[in-house]
Amino acid sequence: MNLTISSVMSTYVLGSILILAFCGILRKDGTIRRAGSRCVVMILVVLLIRMLIPMELPFMYTVRVFHVLPVIKSVLVYEILPGKYPLKIGHMVLLLWGLGIIYGIWKRLRFQKALGRIFGLMKEKRLKNGASVIVTDLVTSPCLVGIRKPRILLPKNSYTEEELDYILRHEAIHIQKRDVLKKVSLDFLCILFWWNPAVHYLKNTVFHMIEISSDMEVTKEMSGQEKIRYMECLKSAAEKVQTEELPAGISFVRGSVRELGQRMRLIGREPGSRKGFSLGLKAAAAAMVLLSLCFILEACYMPPEDGEGEWMTKENTYLIENGEDYYDVYFHGEYCFSTDDLRPFRGVTVYKSEEDVKDE
Repeated sequence: MNLTISSVMSTYVLGSILILAFCGILRKDGTIRRAGSRCVVMILVVLLIRMLIPMELPFMYTVRVFHVLPVIKSVLVYEILPGKYPLKIGHMVLLLWGLGIIYGIWKRLRFQKALGRIFGLMKEKRLKNGASVIVTDLVTSPCLVGIRKPRILLPKNSYTEEELDYILRHEAIHIQKRDVLKKVSLDFLCILFWWNPAVHYLKNTVFHMIEISSDMEVTKEMSGQEKIRYMECLKSAAEKVQTEELPAGISFVRGSVRELGQRMRLIGREPGSRKGFSLGLKAAAAAMVLLSLCFILEACYMPPEDGEGEWMTKENTYLIENGEDYYDVYFHGEYCFSTDDLRPFRGVTVYKSEEDVKDE
C-alpha cells in the first residue's frame, strides 16, 4: 500500500466523477421519493469517504493515460530548487493545500467563538425540548445552531401562530436527529477538499437532503390543506432571505429557488418509498466505489518526435535515481520526465548517477 502522485490523482479524478454522477441521479425527485433522503445522504457520505483513501493498493489494475494527466504530473515533479533534497512544484501545492485547510478550520472556530460571545449578550426563551429561542438581526431566515446547547434563531419578522408552530416543529426534528452535529462534522471533513468543486456540490446536496428529511417528518401526518399552508410558510420565509445561512447552522430555508421548489414538490406528493429501490441504489453505489478501488490512472508519456514513434524499451531507455523513490527517465540519451512508478519500466536499467551511465 503506497501513496504516490498517481494514486492521489486517480483517487480525486475517479472520486470526483463518482460524486458528480451520483449527485445528478440522487437529486432527482423520483430518486428521493423512492429511496428516501436518508439513503441519499448515506450514499453521498460513502462517496466522500472514498476520497479519503488515496492509496495505491496491490491489486489495482493500471490504466495508462496519455493526455492531460502526464502534463499535470510533469508540472508537479518539476524541480524549483534542485539538489539532494529538491523542492518541487508538488511540494508547494501540498503546502498551499495544507494552509487552505488550516485557514478553513481557523475561520470556523473563530466564528463559533464570536457567536458564543454574541449569544451571551442576548435574551433567550427556553422551550420544553431544551432548546432556546432568540430573536435577532443576525439571520433573515429561521435557523438552528449549537450542538450541546441548541438555539433557534428567529429574524425580527412577524409570524402568525401557525407559521411559528411549523418553524419550531421543523427545527425540533433537526434537534432530535442531531442534524447540526452532522452538518458541522461534514463541513469540517469537506475542508480537507476545499479546492474541489465536486465536494462542495456534494456538501450542498447533503444539506439539502437534511432539509427534505425534516420536511417529510413534519408533514407526514398532515392533511392536504395543512401541507399547502406549510408550503406557504416556506415560501413566505424564503422571500425574506437576504443573507447566506450561518456556516454552523441549519436554516429553515436557503437562498436557492430551485431547492425550495423541489422541497415543495416532494411535500405535495406521497413519499412512495421502496426498500427494493433503496437497496438497489446502495448496492450500485457500493459496487462503483469498490470498482474505483480496482484501478489506478497512470500518466504515460509518448516518446519524442525524433524517436520516430518508438516505444520505450530496455534497449533505448534507462533511468537515473533522483532522490528517494524518484527516477529521471532518459530516452535515446535525452531526459524526458521523472517518475515514482517503475512498473512501466520492467527490465530497464536503473543507474545511481550520471557518472555510472558514462562508465558503461
